Amino acid sequence: MFRTRSGTRATWKHAARGSVIVGLLLVIGCGTADRRGEPQALPTTADTDHLARAEQSFRAGMIVEAQLIYESLTGPAHATTVRGEATLGLGRIALRSGENHQALRHLSDARSLLRRSPLWATAELLYGEAHIRAGHLQSGIDALDNAFSYLVAKTDQQRAAYLITRTREILGQSAPERLTALARSAHFPEYDSVFAKYTVKEAPPPIPVIVKSPNPSPSSTGPARVIARKEWKARPTLKNVVRNRGLTKLTIHHTADQGNMVDLGSDDTAVYLRRLQEYFQKTKGYADLPYHYLIAKDGQCYEGRPLVYQGAHAGDNAANRENIGIALIGNFESKSPTREQLRSLRSVVDSLAKKHKISRAKIYPHCDLKETACPGAVLEGLVRSLYGNAPLEAEGASRAHAHAHSDTDKSNAREAARAE
Repeated sequence: MFRTRSGTRATWKHAARGSVIVGLLLVIGCGTADRRGEPQALPTTADTDHLARAEQSFRAGMIVEAQLIYESLTGPAHATTVRGEATLGLGRIALRSGENHQALRHLSDARSLLRRSPLWATAELLYGEAHIRAGHLQSGIDALDNAFSYLVAKTDQQRAAYLITRTREILGQSAPERLTALARSAHFPEYDSVFAKYTVKEAPPPIPVIVKSPNPSPSSTGPARVIARKEWKARPTLKNVVRNRGLTKLTIHHTADQGNMVDLGSDDTAVYLRRLQEYFQKTKGYADLPYHYLIAKDGQCYEGRPLVYQGAHAGDNAANRENIGIALIGNFESKSPTREQLRSLRSVVDSLAKKHKISRAKIYPHCDLKETACPGAVLEGLVRSLYGNAPLEAEGASRAHAHAHSDTDKSNAREAARAE
């Protein structure tokens, strides 16, 4: 079962029927567009019929037939949702066949294609299972944690809780009580062989409670301040920028590996930022770093592009307007940020949201404003759990209300359009 946009439940056998209903609504006037406002291919009746037939074949054990049908629906001529559901089907087939690395590849693609679909949580659940079957235990836990909050069917919730709890036992970690209680009421014998090869580690002793002093040191409460540009010796901002007219939203990113930035890493964050700024200014032609703040793995927060200027981080000019960009340094597609980074992120976001009266509904992972994997699947899940933007509920990137802007704005639009 999976969740619909209204929160009701639907079963796999109703998926095709739902797709047909969506198609009829679109025919009578409820058109659609992608997050950039561009026309998006719509599912055809033939596609929904093929998906239904592939599902029937899969359930009947006719795996080769199901695989051939799914593969025929993954080409670019098909709607994104059709490609996503077909790729999800290929991932399920690979899981059943024990081809775990093939399953990871298909399910990773399905998660991206179904990011705005009710089937996203199912893809994330299976992606976590595939990681565990492949021996990537912590990555599996991270994906399952991401999926759990968006799973509606109790069986799916139990499955996720069971996998998380068993895997954490193997790693010597304790699971949250709500997951442990849910896992106790279920057993999935198909996972017995997966966990049989592991030895359960002894759980670590409880962490002692530390009483904080009335005047805690900066290190115990996260970064005491933002490290200014002049402290890390930033270059001046170039002239192809516009000033922010207000600040109404906030977008969270990871730096990942952007082109030949792979060679820019350094243990010294200030050196890294100077190289990163040089890359964006000289190679990419930006006025400055695209982000307003960057958070290092030790939790220190650095000032990026001055907040008085519009950033170049979210996508096109409309997406960047009045939008604060915060990037965590690192790649969080399969690993988690450090505790220090998350603590700092919460502190900075909460402070900025309070100061500029930005609501929780206006705090986005980057992928809600542009077709991108940023800020990585793990960080995306953490952002959603902190600020409550489920994939179906986020504002997206509607551009219909954008107005004409000055020549300077247009110059910045060209800069912003090249952002990640």
